[in-house]
Amino acid sequence: MQERRAVRRYRLNLPTLVSWCNGQKHTCGGFTRDISANGAFVLCSEPAPANAAVEIEILLPTSGDVPGTALHAKAHVVRLHEQTENTGFAVEGPFGQSDLADELTTKLTPL
Repeated sequence: MQERRAVRRYRLNLPTLVSWCNGQKHTCGGFTRDISANGAFVLCSEPAPANAAVEIEILLPTSGDVPGTALHAKAHVVRLHEQTENTGFAVEGPFGQSDLADELTTKLTPL
């Protein structure tokens, strides 16, 4: 299978909150499986519907004296993955920090 992503992704297990509305408001807490500057894959027990518009918040940990922060994005669900223990979904959207790609590139090893 040929890789179609234009941006590198990184395997990161970070706490995540995802909200969406399909007649009523839903919020799902979970963890990222992987992340890039253009999207993420979120593992969560209640997947957002396919093509849903979502708001996502990914919590970044502290590092030494640097406090943790959160990446926020308005995104949309591009793919669902439903299995008993690995239910999740892929979202696409910018995370609002233009330096995210530079930070990930300098600190992490790509998949």
